[in-house]
Amino acid sequence: MPGFSEYSRAAALDMVAGDPALLTELLGVFLADVPARMRLLENAAAAEDLATVLHEAHAIKGACGTIAATGNLQRMQALEYAARSNDGAAVAELWIESLGQMQLLLKDLHLDYEALRRGDSPT
Repeated sequence: MPGFSEYSRAAALDMVAGDPALLTELLGVFLADVPARMRLLENAAAAEDLATVLHEAHAIKGACGTIAATGNLQRMQALEYAARSNDGAAVAELWIESLGQMQLLLKDLHLDYEALRRGDSPT
């Protein structure tokens, strides 16, 4: 599957011992949960609510870890660190990059989720 993000089905499958049904379930949970968390994170970043930024970035970081989305995980980790350090300027800057990359990831995950549900092999 041509990708927009750094997501790799092969890497994600490695995380779940090659179980496509489990990966499909994890992608479904990710897609159901993370967009709402991203909206909370966006609102918190705009309001300079660093406690909420810290909480949501941490939760999203964990979700990224479950599907081997390492680039996104690292961006959330940096955002989490900036919030923990009370660095509002860094949060504002990191948020912009994180949002763009997360949108690309979500696009890829939607495509792969549907492909997995159909039983398609990766291309």
